[in-house]
Formats: sequence, C-alpha cells, structure tokens
Amino acid sequence: MPYVERSVQEYGVVIDHLYYYDDVLRPHIHRKDKGGYIFKRDPRDISIIYFLDPQTEQYYDIPFRNATHPAISIWEYRDALKKVKDRNKEISEENISKHLKN
Repeated sequence: MPYVERSVQEYGVVIDHLYYYDDVLRPHIHRKDKGGYIFKRDPRDISIIYFLDPQTEQYYDIPFRNATHPAISIWEYRDALKKVKDRNKEISEENISKHLKN
C-alpha cells in the first residue's frame, strides 16, 4: 500500500485535501517525531487511512473526520477533484465531496 508521512494536528491529518481523525491520534498532536508519522491508504477505499503508531508498532484505522462523506476510491476522488478544478471552485473537502459522482 502507498504511504505518506504527515504530522498530526488538532484537526487530525490531511492527505489530498481530505481530513482524517480518530482519538488514537491525540497523544501525537504536535509531536516532533523525525520525518513525521507513517500513514498508509488503500487506493480502492480512501475513506480510511492506516496509522503506524511508533510506540506500539501497530496500525490503527483512521476514518474521514466527517463521517457523512462516503467511502470512495482514489480514482473517484481524482475525478471529483478534476471537476472542482474545471469549475474554478476552491479546492476543499466540501467542494470535492459535492462533486462525487455528479
């Protein structure tokens, strides 16, 4: 699975304009671990990312912060992002969500 490195903020984690959060991230907010934390994402369903906790060396599921967003693939996401850009809309999670399958 592809992975990215990110820091953890109060709002969670952002990957490709999409916000993810779960309470398991709380102890890691604003920590300055070298290189950031590792998050993996299955391209078939990007509604969940997998957080590698460096202390436990276990992966934890981290869902979309906004639970009303549907499960989507990376390809559906890219199509929605293209629609947002083509319509000169602000690139935001809300606008991307509005353009899913429209």
